[in-house]
Amino acid sequence: MPESFERQTLKTLVELLASVRDNDQTNFDRVTASIDALTLNIAQLAAQQKQTAANIDKLDGKLDRMITALDGHLALAQQQSANIEALTRLATALVSNNR
Repeated sequence: MPESFERQTLKTLVELLASVRDNDQTNFDRVTASIDALTLNIAQLAAQQKQTAANIDKLDGKLDRMITALDGHLALAQQQSANIEALTRLATALVSNNR
């Protein structure tokens, strides 16, 4: 005896719902995998940011030492310039007195 129209319709609906469920599960699995990948990327980014911060701190310390050294070199250069100026005046005075 052939299946009734209602029974065939219900069977088709069940198959359709099973297909929708499978499709939803596939989509859910894809979203879950994407979230997992994004979580990993965020963790890697956080680690990179920590390393970048540490590198910036090291660089900041090195720059401070370089600035201190440059200040010392500038002070020395200024002193040498003053010494050269004083020697030039002395040499000029000696030359003028010997004439």
